[in-house]
Amino acid sequence: MKKIVLTFALCLLLSCLSADVFASVYVNEYEAKFEPVAAKEGDVKVLLKIVFGVSGQRLEKGFKFVGSLPISDVWVEDEKGAVPFKVENLREQKISFSFGPLSSGEKTVHIGFVIHGALKHGLFDADFGAPWFGNWKINVKKAKFIFVFPAGYRYNKLITNLPSYREETIDAKNAIVFEQAPLSLKQVNMNFSPGLQSSQLLPFYALCLIISFYLIGYAVIRIRKVKASVLVDNREPSPAEIAYIKKGRRHALCVSLFDLIRRGALEMKSGKTLKSTKKDSALQSYEIVLIGFFRNDKTLSDLLKDRGALKNYDLGIVNSLSRKGCLNDAEEERSVGTGLIRNSLFSLALLLAFTLNANIFVKGNAFFYAAVSVGVMALISGIVLTRAHIHSKRGKEFLKKYENKIKTSADYVSDRNSQDPSLSYAVAVLGFGILAGSVFDEFLNYVSYTRSRFPDSSSGCSSCSTMGGDGGGGGDGGGSGGCGGCGGGD
Repeated sequence: MKKIVLTFALCLLLSCLSADVFASVYVNEYEAKFEPVAAKEGDVKVLLKIVFGVSGQRLEKGFKFVGSLPISDVWVEDEKGAVPFKVENLREQKISFSFGPLSSGEKTVHIGFVIHGALKHGLFDADFGAPWFGNWKINVKKAKFIFVFPAGYRYNKLITNLPSYREETIDAKNAIVFEQAPLSLKQVNMNFSPGLQSSQLLPFYALCLIISFYLIGYAVIRIRKVKASVLVDNREPSPAEIAYIKKGRRHALCVSLFDLIRRGALEMKSGKTLKSTKKDSALQSYEIVLIGFFRNDKTLSDLLKDRGALKNYDLGIVNSLSRKGCLNDAEEERSVGTGLIRNSLFSLALLLAFTLNANIFVKGNAFFYAAVSVGVMALISGIVLTRAHIHSKRGKEFLKKYENKIKTSADYVSDRNSQDPSLSYAVAVLGFGILAGSVFDEFLNYVSYTRSRFPDSSSGCSSCSTMGGDGGGGGDGGGSGGCGGCGGGD
């Protein structure tokens, strides 16, 4: 009796173990059919046929990940019709579905949806990818991949990662078919030429090129035609004005202060303060602004914080340069800038409208991004032109004249030429670094000049600041632009 009980228990245990060991869920047949949607560029209609196999295990639901691209028009059916499903936007789009419980046999499920942007059109070719095709957590005994081309299309060249494929005709359309048993391929990539939408893309590329060349041509032609301001003052530019042409307002401001100190119109006081005197009556309008500001003891830092004084100084030096014909006509510059802004905004809006209305998914988007970049650059240039002051040909000639004349600092830094105006021109062209180690070192206690590359070079980035650490910063346009200037302030 005891042996009978033990034998029965052993048989029961073996039956339970065998049930667990041999229970399984697998995919007996998997078919994925892809076909471009003619009405929407880049969209691909997908039909999946999944035949689940079940042995010794309860199955009543399933799911399939279908990539990260957006999908729509989803439906799921089995042999009896529609079944409940839901779509979750996780790291990939997940389609989950449920059906009547099944413990053995097969269950066929059909899934349909449209995947957006899976087909990338180029001018000469097209790309298609399904990185999720072989994404399964259970075994797939037999798989079939089908890609159906539009009616009347035949490719000349096909590059794909499919190990092998054959051509078939499905519903009077050319198709390629790949089969594998069991499934080991994880993803499918295809590149074929000619492109499906080459003829439709030609107007888009033409629009991008036309916009790019138009904006570039408009900017170049209009800027070249801008005239210099009317010459009413035939005198040569002052040192500060040469500094403005070379590096902009901030450098000019430093040179103005140095020149006024050299001429005795400003005197240095204790505590790094400056105070105006009455020793120089031949003052430019922008110099009068500085003399008025330093009527009481103030520092350079105080000046850099006073936006009103800086604005009045800027207006004065720009007006003086304009009267001497060293700047372009401000009204013409603003007109060109306004035109560039208007044309660039219109071009960008046209590109966006064309792209959205045509529903174009352009492979690489090189033409589109190039056209947009040109439009944005034109917009920025237009904004700059409405606010900046560009020196004229006459202004460039004056700057070149002084750069050729003032080659080194040795001829300008000495005890005997502190009253020589050419010293201020040398500082404007070569920078305050030429004063280091000379009798003019005391000026560097008020205005220091720091070079980023090497001393005594007119190139590179510079900043003008008080020795106490005020300032330091890039230029703010004006003149020839550049990054030099007197820091702090605005």
